Amino acid sequence: MKKNFCFNDCGYLCPVFQQRPDFQRMLRDCERGVFQAVICWKMDRFARNWYDSAMYKYKLKRNGIRIFYAKELIPEGPEGIILESVMEGYAE
Repeated sequence: MKKNFCFNDCGYLCPVFQQRPDFQRMLRDCERGVFQAVICWKMDRFARNWYDSAMYKYKLKRNGIRIFYAKELIPEGPEGIILESVMEGYAE
């Protein structure tokens, strides 16, 4: 049976990840294999800092977690990596 989890840091405007309690819970749960994918509204809602974004996305992907964005379609492959990098730079 599949379960849905909601990690919602609504109202947390702070870019410091240690002060986003549900984000921290998501990172802990990803290491335990609790879920398989993250759906984020937009890329800039995940992180505003390129370094933090890359570090935490790497951690999720290393644990087999895919990341999807509700408002942005990022293709898989090299073109998706380039597009995501440009969009992350713009968000910062």
